[in-house]
Amino acid sequence: MKELSLTVFILTAIIAFSSCNDEDTDMAHMTQLQDSINRYYPTAEAIHINPEDRENLIVVLGDTRLYAAPEDVKQHEATDIGRMAIGIWGKDGYLKKGKLVVTKDTHNTSNEPADGITVGINIDSLKKAGLK
Repeated sequence: MKELSLTVFILTAIIAFSSCNDEDTDMAHMTQLQDSINRYYPTAEAIHINPEDRENLIVVLGDTRLYAAPEDVKQHEATDIGRMAIGIWGKDGYLKKGKLVVTKDTHNTSNEPADGITVGINIDSLKKAGLK
């Protein structure tokens, strides 16, 4: 009985440590991405990043300049952010898709701002394109 209890304790500790390690890695990657976006988008006053379900990246930028930009510019920026994410999480990382949400609310902290304009980021396609 003691051996079983010890085995259960050890397995529980390993699982807990592994999940903490993943969360720490996720936080480090989000911080890296936020720092990159801060450098690349100096006009963005609000940046909110969420790797939802570890596969879907949500990046919300409160940037009045980008909000007023044409759709093709927003799509270009979404692609650039996707490339940044791949550079940080890696080509073998778990991210598959994402979205850039642009808002004119420079104090935004939400994944879904009321005035948000959403542009898709197909991270899987960007990964495949980078392999050619």
